[in-house]
Amino acid sequence: MKLPLVHIIYAALFALGVLVIWTAKGFPGPQSARDVGPAMFPVWLSGIMMTLIVVDLVISRKNARWVPVGDVGLAVVFALAMGSVVWAASRFGFFYVLPVALLVGVVAMGSRNWLANVLFSLLTPLVLWQVFDRLLGIPIAQL
Repeated sequence: MKLPLVHIIYAALFALGVLVIWTAKGFPGPQSARDVGPAMFPVWLSGIMMTLIVVDLVISRKNARWVPVGDVGLAVVFALAMGSVVWAASRFGFFYVLPVALLVGVVAMGSRNWLANVLFSLLTPLVLWQVFDRLLGIPIAQL
């Protein structure tokens, strides 16, 4: 079974537009009679994006590329994995989660050189910390 890839992407972007409009309702209103308020920009931008999505779907509905369901499912799994890494990093700390996430990521991409994988997973966060904390003077996290 195959699904049209552009329709899936557009459905996700349309849902994002609806979420932005819903979230913008909590923004402050106009400060004066001539002001549109901070909520209007994301609402207008989302409205324009959703309108362009509908227009493009109507114009190019027969040209959609079809992809296997398994590929879409794999993308969803990796998106959930990335979300869980971000959640775990905010919960337990960036430098505790990043080596594990990098190791899982390189193995998932097909690398089977375990020594190189472990070295990459350990040295990348260390180099990031050294560059930002020591060289640039920007503390990004505690090691």
